[in-house]
Amino acid sequence: MIGWDLFSGIGGVKCGMTLAGIKPVLGVEYDPRDPKLSDAFIKIHLMNGWQGTRLETVQEFADWGCPGLPRNAQIAHISPVCADYSAATSGAPRNENKAMILASMDAIEIGRPRCFTLEQVPMYRKSPEFAYMKDRAIALGYTVNSTVLNIGSPFGQSRVRLIVTAALHGNWESPLQPASHDWYEVIEDLIPAFAPIVPTQRQQQSVLCWQARNPDQIKSPLYVERVTCGEKPKTRGRSELIPTLIKSKFRDGAENGRSKISCLYFPDTGNWLNFNIEAHARLSGFPDTFRYPNIPRFIGAGFGYSVPPLFYAALLKTMPK
Repeated sequence: MIGWDLFSGIGGVKCGMTLAGIKPVLGVEYDPRDPKLSDAFIKIHLMNGWQGTRLETVQEFADWGCPGLPRNAQIAHISPVCADYSAATSGAPRNENKAMILASMDAIEIGRPRCFTLEQVPMYRKSPEFAYMKDRAIALGYTVNSTVLNIGSPFGQSRVRLIVTAALHGNWESPLQPASHDWYEVIEDLIPAFAPIVPTQRQQQSVLCWQARNPDQIKSPLYVERVTCGEKPKTRGRSELIPTLIKSKFRDGAENGRSKISCLYFPDTGNWLNFNIEAHARLSGFPDTFRYPNIPRFIGAGFGYSVPPLFYAALLKTMPK
């Protein structure tokens, strides 16, 4: 079985396909606003043995007639960028959002995969782009389902996303909400490799505030964000999901990579430890077999915006046979 994806990013979907026994044979990835990041992603694809990722925009790929796109693949995935519907968006709508979904559906029509998936922020379901995608997919003979899930919860992270499942044959029902897991247990075996760190004053204040609100969990190890982004660092106990990882946590204003993103605090000993990049990979649903260079400004951006491979692999196992 083979698959392909558009807006490939760091390769989370390709990794999920591989884990599910599907060979990813083609991908398209290029962000004109951050070409160095896209170039780094392509190199990571090659590190993991995934050939055929094209360094160009999906619009350019569609304009050329989708060269090399395999026909009748088992699965395809599209993640058309649509920042207009993100909670952090401000300003007028951008025409490129419509161009991206038009190009994506052109590829679906040309390739005619047996199934395809789409992932986006929840508000995307209220957009004209979503309506266009659904109408065109149904016209092509697909049965389309959609749901909103926290796809990061199995790895202790909060990452709520719209998940679309479409099938040419049969009905690919919307997946159920996966169970949440303790973020501390997800990374516990990696903790001995964490380096000691001196917390900032704002981190210490954040911990005191959290403990005042949660006196019954005073001994819980705490996840504490290092980067404030204008707010107090976010602190989470073991019973809570940690915030979604985003690109700005891994880069400063000059686009340099940060070495301190998240910290672990042990109330019983007073020790502070710095999360390493392997821990961020785990919390983003990446398996230990995934290969990548230790370059936080690139890797963090990829982890923060990728579909968790372990979630996607589980999703593919529910495809109509």
